Amino acid sequence: MEMVDLSLGIPNSPKKHSDIISKVIFSEGVFCDRYPSSLLSSELEIVDSCFLNKLGLDVFCDKNLSVHHGGRGALFTVLSCHLNHENVNIDTSYPYWNGYNSIVKSINENSMINNMDNQSNSQVSLLCLPNNPDGSLDIERLNYCLKNYEHVVIDLVYFNFLDAFEIKSISDVLMGRNNYSLIFSVSKHSASPNVRVGYVYTPSTELSAKYRAFQFNISNLPSNINRTVAVYHLMQEERNLMITDYYNRISFEINNIQSYPGIRICAKGMFVWITCDKKKSKYIVDAILSELNIKGALGDSFGDEYGSRWLIKDGVDYKKLIERIYYLNKG
Repeated sequence: MEMVDLSLGIPNSPKKHSDIISKVIFSEGVFCDRYPSSLLSSELEIVDSCFLNKLGLDVFCDKNLSVHHGGRGALFTVLSCHLNHENVNIDTSYPYWNGYNSIVKSINENSMINNMDNQSNSQVSLLCLPNNPDGSLDIERLNYCLKNYEHVVIDLVYFNFLDAFEIKSISDVLMGRNNYSLIFSVSKHSASPNVRVGYVYTPSTELSAKYRAFQFNISNLPSNINRTVAVYHLMQEERNLMITDYYNRISFEINNIQSYPGIRICAKGMFVWITCDKKKSKYIVDAILSELNIKGALGDSFGDEYGSRWLIKDGVDYKKLIERIYYLNKG
């Protein structure tokens, strides 16, 4: 039996991609302007339509928006502009995406990701909404961060998995604030991991200019062809809704599997997060790989040694997986 790898963070699409680059090149599609000097109105409009307008953010020009090499590249730029000799560390909630560590370390090897539940001197916080890996959406924590931190980096790469009420809740908290930056990702939105384009919105035009200047100074600007392909993907509204529905359908089925004592399950976005009360993830993940030939991600790297993350995709018997984890945890 072939191994099923659910340890990765690569989005799975219910529909195969066509040759988008050829379509873009040979059609009269959107052509992106030179960056960072400006963004074409067509690029600005689709980003506004997919993300910003839904949050009630009025964007009349491109002075609040910057374009990056994917969500990771966006985070690198934003955090680089906030980490300095006075502010070395970033506060976040646990569990957290394990990629944050490598990004922060690449900026400053002495920097660390701190659990914001513990007291810290950091003036910058980082929140993922909904959170990767556990799917949580802590609006109270977001409100606290906006009131108590100098700047809040809000990772919204899984924005399309928020429902209207959740988006409104975030929007209400952001209203009247200007100490935040929002991160969006085309690859997650359209389940196209090879499209490495991300966008950053901040209400501070001064800060947005700082992000662009940083990109320019280190020659880290996204290519026009990548941006054009990204805009093309964002314009495929029907297809993008199909992708969101695909994940939501499987998540709904997983969340409605009978509950088992001793383990907690949350499926949201592209992942299932399973926490055990007795057995650590190393034991659980190794046993599942050995018995079911399904590979999961260890919770240790996410800051929780009792949790494990499993990618959502069709054709996986999650009921069997969860039941086996229950018996393994029970011992």
